[in-house]
Amino acid sequence: MRSKKDNEEHKKEDDDQSFLKGSFFVKKNNLLYNLKIDDIIYIKSEGNYCDIITTEKFAIKKSLTQLLKQLPSARFVRIHQRYAIQLDQIDFIDTRLNQISVGGKNLPLGPKFKDDLLKRIEKF
Repeated sequence: MRSKKDNEEHKKEDDDQSFLKGSFFVKKNNLLYNLKIDDIIYIKSEGNYCDIITTEKFAIKKSLTQLLKQLPSARFVRIHQRYAIQLDQIDFIDTRLNQISVGGKNLPLGPKFKDDLLKRIEKF
């Protein structure tokens, strides 16, 4: 029989493996959806929950920090205390208004995240 610690480690390994495969399951209205990482446009933090925005909206019980640790860091960047985006989903960046357009939606660009984003897109 597994200890509580073993169960937690096993669960973490399962979570990590599903993210490594390029998708993970998200529950919505009693259905489990196989959400592909490529389909994520942006993520909005709501406390201990995150709204993952694709063509639909999915809620997941993880903080933005926790979720970003499990997503490919080369593809996702935090742009604000409450928002992260997938780099290849950027339509344009308005550096004067500190806004980013992704998927036709304008999101705020936080001043403390702006320099990191600009460095990342130079390499992208």
